[in-house]
Amino acid sequence: MGHGGDPGHPPVEDRFALGRAVLLNEFPNALNIMKRIGVGTQVPKEAYKDWPIFREFRKTADFLGCYRQIFGEEFAAAQDSPEVSYTFKWDFKPKVANPPVGVKPN
Repeated sequence: MGHGGDPGHPPVEDRFALGRAVLLNEFPNALNIMKRIGVGTQVPKEAYKDWPIFREFRKTADFLGCYRQIFGEEFAAAQDSPEVSYTFKWDFKPKVANPPVGVKPN
């Protein structure tokens, strides 16, 4: 779908183009795409706060101004969530087909 789609819903490609521009630190291009996307569900305003891809971009004054222009409010950064770690316990007892003499099978 190109840029000639439904005017209420920008092309899906815009969200990917925005991600690419941000990852490549092409912030002026990212600002233009952000304005083209505007308010909507393709990139909801919460995404600008929560998605790690925007971490460096949202530190810029240009981003803050663009966010204010699009959403009509100041950007309030979400706190980065703390690192989460998991520990797994693996109780593995292999089944031995022919256990050695004197060893009780499982």
